[in-house]
Amino acid sequence: MINALIQQTMNHSKYYLHILLLSLFICGINSNVSGQEIAPLTKDSLFFYEYLDQVTTNNLEFLAEKCNINIAEAEALRTHISPDPSLDLEAEKEKFTVGIGYSLELGNKRNARINLANSKVDIQKLMLSYYFQDLRSEAAMLFLNTILQQDLLQIQLDSYTYMQKLCESDSLRYLAGEISENNVRQTRLETATLRNEIYEQEAALISAQIKMSQLRGELDTERITPIGKLDISYKTEKLNELIQYGYTYRSDLLIAIKNKEVALHELKLARAERKPDIGISIGFEREWRKFIPKGESLKGGISIPLPFSNINKGSINVAKSKISQTDLNERSVQLQIEAEIKQAWYNLEAQLKKKEQFNTGLLVEAKNILEGMVYKYKRGETNILDVLIARRTYNEIQIAHIKTKYEYITALIDLERSCGIWNIQL
Repeated sequence: MINALIQQTMNHSKYYLHILLLSLFICGINSNVSGQEIAPLTKDSLFFYEYLDQVTTNNLEFLAEKCNINIAEAEALRTHISPDPSLDLEAEKEKFTVGIGYSLELGNKRNARINLANSKVDIQKLMLSYYFQDLRSEAAMLFLNTILQQDLLQIQLDSYTYMQKLCESDSLRYLAGEISENNVRQTRLETATLRNEIYEQEAALISAQIKMSQLRGELDTERITPIGKLDISYKTEKLNELIQYGYTYRSDLLIAIKNKEVALHELKLARAERKPDIGISIGFEREWRKFIPKGESLKGGISIPLPFSNINKGSINVAKSKISQTDLNERSVQLQIEAEIKQAWYNLEAQLKKKEQFNTGLLVEAKNILEGMVYKYKRGETNILDVLIARRTYNEIQIAHIKTKYEYITALIDLERSCGIWNIQL
């Protein structure tokens, strides 16, 4: 009988030891996960202004847009060319003629071509500015999104560390007979679930870092670590003032205005080209024979085309229609700018109200509830499910807080982009 009791006690001890080792193994698996932190600052740890400078220097699409300015300037340089003179040489058996001809452009065609080409150069510069405004906003969005993913990962890591310690504590409490085996299993399951969420969040962070590298024109082996926080103070101006900013600084509106100028220059060129070009020539002729004195003569001429084709005013009508079209496009862009600014402004107001909700102590309250539940759980006054619910609620509120701050800043960036200005310090 005594031997049987001893054997039974040993079996129970082995069972409890097995449970303890299994629990510690599961709670401690991938312990490096719980000890993780966001990567320390490296040579690729960048402030936003440094990242934006690299983007504007190395972004391939932006560099390609810059080439359009060089092309337009080369086209403008070509319009400075004037008609070349012509040299005529003619020889017969006893006569030799040499002459020079030149086509004289009337109607100031050359200046009309130059003015038109210069206006097109200005449009390319404005288009580059418009592209830069969008590129700057995109760079800011990617920069902030990477910070968001870093913060979300840190929340997951902190939560995993918390649950891992609770898992280890529950294993010891189970061996002491304070809680049931089901509580230990529930804690282990929750810890393993959090570990999987960490893996997913790590992948999201790496994806955001790759997009940052792609935008600056290279895929680095060393990932970018943005330096910054999702906290920004900004004083929103009045809606009417922001709309005026849009009318003044939006590059697409400036392009629409410049397109009207181009259309006017095209009309002037079309009218100038209706003026005929006059051909002027001057020549020298000499002839000689054996017994007759030589003859020399100087002659000149003028060639005036008869512009019957000017009866057709198709080119003039086309140019006038383009002017009317640019007027409509300009008004359309103004309406679009006003609509975008209003939408962005009201969206920012909504995001600000959401952000202010967290200033009422939601985070502190959720944390206090979690700590209170854990305290009661350790005293045996509540079960593990209440603790897990409190822990999930605290996590959800933390994540909602982080995302609300991110959405507020992105709404602010969208408003600044809509106005064509940039007063944000990230």
